[in-house]
Amino acid sequence: MKKGIFTFCCVILFSASFAQKFQLAELIKLIPMSSDDFDTYVTRKGYHFKENHKEDLSNGITYSFDGKICMEQYILTKYNFLNGEVSITYHTIDKEDYLTIKKQLKSLGFQLKEEKNEDDSVWFIYKNKSMTLALISSEAYTTTAQSLSRGSYEISLSKYPSQK
Repeated sequence: MKKGIFTFCCVILFSASFAQKFQLAELIKLIPMSSDDFDTYVTRKGYHFKENHKEDLSNGITYSFDGKICMEQYILTKYNFLNGEVSITYHTIDKEDYLTIKKQLKSLGFQLKEEKNEDDSVWFIYKNKSMTLALISSEAYTTTAQSLSRGSYEISLSKYPSQK
């Protein structure tokens, strides 16, 4: 009986720890979703609404998944631009999550097209026949009693109106 309870608890904890993460195929699936469907999908994964973005050329909606440290572990934003572009931006501090998405690029037809070195980040721009994806690696800081420095990763996937 104790072994069954232990196994059940391990399965629940293991499942919950991966619920907040996204696979590249999931991010692609979010692109054509309406705001309502987007809200439902990410809320089921444990995210909560954080803020709206209204700018001259775009509207966006941000959801976050808070971790047990002083900064959000996962942030997901969907932007709709006036020119028809739709973009999903996924921020994570989880190196393994970033590397998993990076591994999935080739199988989904993405090829590295450009590399950029900025003062505080490294950019890798990938494209496939219908989308552009930017992987951005930078340093993030948390504010705690002791200042912590760690990697921060952004995965930004865009589909332009001319890209079918």
